[in-house]
Amino acid sequence: MSVAIECVLAAGARVGEAPFWSAHDRMLWWVDIVPGSLHRFDPATGRDESWPMPSRIGFACPRRNGGVIVGLEEGLAFFDPETATLEPFSEVNPSRDGLRFNDATVSPEGRLVATTMQTMPPGGQPNGAVLVIDPDGTARTVFEGLWVGNGLAFSPDGKTLYVADTHEEANRVWACDWDGDEGVVTGRRPFFDGETIAGRPDGAAVDSEGGYWVACPYGWQVIRIDTAGRIDRQIAMPIEKPTKPCFGGPDQRTLFVTSIGGTPSPGTEHLQPLAGGLFTVDVGATGHPVPLFEG
Repeated sequence: MSVAIECVLAAGARVGEAPFWSAHDRMLWWVDIVPGSLHRFDPATGRDESWPMPSRIGFACPRRNGGVIVGLEEGLAFFDPETATLEPFSEVNPSRDGLRFNDATVSPEGRLVATTMQTMPPGGQPNGAVLVIDPDGTARTVFEGLWVGNGLAFSPDGKTLYVADTHEEANRVWACDWDGDEGVVTGRRPFFDGETIAGRPDGAAVDSEGGYWVACPYGWQVIRIDTAGRIDRQIAMPIEKPTKPCFGGPDQRTLFVTSIGGTPSPGTEHLQPLAGGLFTVDVGATGHPVPLFEG
């Protein structure tokens, strides 16, 4: 099935990541991890605002109290776009252990769920984890042993949390039972083996029917995995390294996809002049809004 794919912003991002749609301002927020910048894109005008961050930024998620919460190398902070100021939040600091924040989402109850990954050169240990951060800043580890924690997304009923590990040593997706009352996970189990596809499972989003849409950097594609863990859609992308999809637009029917532009595989540069851009894909599916962090 052919789909319409459009580069709506030729951003040239080095590591474009972590898009989410803000229903409040009808904007698409995203980050460029390296060197560290937060962006807000207006599809209606094509304007992209950006703010430099003090370090690499893994993610941004929407807040109930306005602005966003961001995951920086030195920890979590609230960012106010009106004043362009950061306010440190929580005592969680992955950098003390040679880690940094990478991916994140918000649970149906308003908790922040975030992954960490190692910052050391290849050959280290899979010390990354999934952390749950309550609105008061209390944090706990609910999933350990990750190289590059990614792919966080909740099922439509809020009872399943998906977690991916993008590293070549793991290259898989797990499903976990989510306890919304306690904010913990149980029943960790294999969901999808990334060895069966071109590329690696990276950032993800879930549609209204429970389909798990995941970007596959190095594979030139975004795929949909059904609730039984089987691929039922493969969308060829015009870039080698798509990083994360999210549903957005007023009707939640536009799939936005960020991408990496800074490190194309040798010999592919001429094949992907828009690498690092922000894309929209008409996949004929509907998503649901990201919940707001209650902190």
